[in-house]
Order: sequence, then structure tokens, then C-alpha cells
Amino acid sequence: NDNNNNNNNNDNNNYEYYNNYSCRKVLWAAYHDPDYGGQGIAEYSFYQRKSGTWDGRTCRAQTHGFYWPGTRCRRLDCHKAKTKLELVGVFKETDGLYDFTEQLFKHQGYCLWDEDKASDEGSRDSGDGSGDSADEEGETYYSDYEFMTNLAENWVSGCTQFDDDAVNADGNTLYYDTKPLPGGDMTYGVYIDASCSIESSSLTWSDVMSATEDGDNNGNSNDNNGMPSINSLDRWNTLLGDYKICQPCRAYNRVKTTDGSSHSSRDGSGDESYDSGDYEDGDDGEGGKDRWGFNCYDDAGYQNCNQCYKFQSQTNMEPASTDDLVRATAQGTILGIQVDGTRY
Repeated sequence: NDNNNNNNNNDNNNYEYYNNYSCRKVLWAAYHDPDYGGQGIAEYSFYQRKSGTWDGRTCRAQTHGFYWPGTRCRRLDCHKAKTKLELVGVFKETDGLYDFTEQLFKHQGYCLWDEDKASDEGSRDSGDGSGDSADEEGETYYSDYEFMTNLAENWVSGCTQFDDDAVNADGNTLYYDTKPLPGGDMTYGVYIDASCSIESSSLTWSDVMSATEDGDNNGNSNDNNGMPSINSLDRWNTLLGDYKICQPCRAYNRVKTTDGSSHSSRDGSGDESYDSGDYEDGDDGEGGKDRWGFNCYDDAGYQNCNQCYKFQSQTNMEPASTDDLVRATAQGTILGIQVDGTRY
């Protein structure tokens, strides 16, 4: 339902040890709005990362674009300590990063990052999306969606030895893997053991990039070699910031859409269903057509997909334990969250 919301409570990666490998895990949290009134996305305003303001355009759909103080317009603020949204639970993706990002990007990310608004010429404009940009020589950058999906597909999948059998000054073989950072960010780290649990004290990923031809990567490449530049990692973390704030489980659009197609939402008769978008059309997570027109037609062909359902059904998701939360807190990478009266 639209009153269930998810907050990526880290692309934060916990350490757990299996077969001598230090496995990184993704944690995320789900919330519930106990006062949800059935009006779908039009009951909520969204925090805009770029402007640092609350966007109430979806709420104003109920009043034909005009502000009306009696209209319910709750801020999706589950990332705030004093939110009135209720925590459902904290979950972990036990298979790591890719299953999580693959599901997140192709459904909700496709509309959130404005890929659905691409014109025939490839431009994107939702009024507040990031859109494409160009460098000084006029080369078009990859869209945010293209950039994120390509980098996710080529992200290091585990503790990996450098191809050139690189060693540090002490003769230790060098490896690289995901390195969690404070605030739910992530980068690549350089390690001196095959489980990637002991970080190099003399080399960083920035040092590695400085020594390669990819070191001047401006953040626009596919990073298809699995060796992303510092600029690419910065761009990755900036865009994932959209999921460190509260987002609805139901994929949505920030602007009204008047067309689009869905793989199962039409029965072929020409009739289309209009409601809050809450109900599941079949058992695949697809939702009904939003009555206010804020429909997301995603990269997988779904209409208003239930993102949390996709995590549950398409990823190896488990409830996070207290030990997981304690470990992530000790690691210093978890976003602030209160669970059962304890603040992590």
C-alpha cells in the first residue's frame, strides 16, 4: 500500500563471515502510515534532495493545483527521528548489493531518476529531475538511470584480487571489495587478505585510480571494467541519497503521466482501472492506475509496482537482527534509526 514506505537505511554493508569471506550486507527499513486515508500518492509530500525542500505538488492534485490547508499532505519523513510513521521492521539483503539495486533501480528508480521521461532525443525533464548534462566538448553524459544500472551491474561482487597480482610495500597480495562509509555511503577499499577484512594502511582506492588510465574518469562512463573512478563513486552515493530519505513502497511519479503501457494492467477491452493504485493487479506486485495520474511505468513493464513486494519476492531478504544493528552501529555506517526503543 502507499502507506507502507521504505527507507534505505544504509546501502550500508554489514560484515558477516562465511567461509573466510567478509560478506557485506545491505540493510533497509520499512514504515507504515497508520493514518493513511486511501488517496494514494496525493496524501504525501516528498523531500527533494537537491533543493532541501518539501515538494507538495502531489498533494495539490486533490485541490486542482491550489494550496488548501485542510488537505492531508503528510511529509514522508521516516528518515527523521521524530517521524509519526511507524516502523514495520529492518531487513537485510543476504546476497549483498546487486539483487537489491537491480530490483530497486528498474522499478522505482526508473521513474524517480526520470528515465521514463526521456524524449526521442534522449532528454529528460520532470521539472525537478537531474536530467542529462554535457561536458565542455559537448559529449552527453549518461543519464542518472543508465549510470546507476551500469555501475550496479559491474560493481565488485566479492573480495577480488587485483589482476596484475599487485602487492604492497610489505609484499602482501592486494585485493579490493566494497567498503562501507559513514552515513550509508560506500566506496571501494583496498585490502591485504583474501577475505577483505584487513584494509591496507598504505593504499586507498584513490591511489589505485591515480595509477591507472581510468583515474581521470569524469563520472560519466559505464565503469564496465568494475573499477569505478572516485567521481563515479561520488555520483553513485549522491544518487543513492534519494533512498536515504523516505520513499513509498509503491513506485510513483512526481509529475502526472498521461500515457504509458503496462504488461498486465489492461484487459484488452480498452477499459482501464483508476483508483488509489493500492491494490495488487495479480500476484506480481503491479498496482492499479493512480487516480491522480502520478503513474510510474517502469523499465520492467510494470505499472506502479510495489517495490517492497519485489524485495520480498525477488531478493534473499531476511529480518535484520539486533546483532546486525549493533554491528552496523559499531562500524559507524548505519543511518540513525530507533528500533524497539533503542536508537542505533
